Amino acid sequence: MTRSSTTSCAIIIGEAFEKRRRRQLRAVQDSSARSALAPAQAACHPGLIDKRKIAEPSAKVDTLLDQLDQVLEENHKALVFSQFTSLLAIVRSRLDKAKIPYVYLDGRTRDRQAKVEEFQNNPTPSCF
Repeated sequence: MTRSSTTSCAIIIGEAFEKRRRRQLRAVQDSSARSALAPAQAACHPGLIDKRKIAEPSAKVDTLLDQLDQVLEENHKALVFSQFTSLLAIVRSRLDKAKIPYVYLDGRTRDRQAKVEEFQNNPTPSCF
């Protein structure tokens, strides 16, 4: 093996090693971020941690729906938000089951202004 082919081989191995190291570092960082969020997610709903538990009750979601009932009885509207869009999906499902009209907006929503105007100007959706 010549010196230049040895150098080329070392560079290729070094690049492969560096690529693998960066991939592993990203995995650890992603795992750490998920671990840091886990307590907050668990406090909101067990289904945020374990998708098999999405149908289970949650004190926070149950309390939210109880409070929404009160708000609606008084002909008020409510704004519900969460940093976890997966929690909003659970709340949305519960609103559907309770037949509570709502307007939904998240990061994927197109024409956000129309959603805001629908909530503000239409008396039917009582939850946003």
